[in-house]
Amino acid sequence: MFMDDKAVDEKDIRIIEQLLSDGRASLRKIADRVGVSPSTASNRFKELLDNGVIQGFVPVLDYEKMGYRFSALTHIKTEPGKVSEIAESLKDKAFIEQCFSVTGDADIVIISYFRTRQEMNESIQDVQRMEGIEETETNVVLESYRQEIKL
Repeated sequence: MFMDDKAVDEKDIRIIEQLLSDGRASLRKIADRVGVSPSTASNRFKELLDNGVIQGFVPVLDYEKMGYRFSALTHIKTEPGKVSEIAESLKDKAFIEQCFSVTGDADIVIISYFRTRQEMNESIQDVQRMEGIEETETNVVLESYRQEIKL
């Protein structure tokens, strides 16, 4: 991670860790926890935002409590030269939480959440029918052991 050729330092990382553990904490509280002045915490926070290190704030969701009983990882092999085009099309599908271009046997991996088995089947079949996709392999998640974001 770089901010205009200046590496993120230990204090920046500690501020980010505090935000990850409690995104609703005030900058004053974060400053106390990190051991810097509130103005230092505020300035560093602003710099992290301005330089795109921190790109936004979103709630961490428990999909199961929201009624999404099924989650899946789908590995997608594309026709040569189609990775970017297909990834762009996939990222707009509502059921896809994350979409990655990867190395290995697959070209793209998506992480998806579904309320019903039928919704999962229909969504995966929708992906399989997309032009430029040669092959898919879907793994249904049985148990999640870690989903939190850490540095």
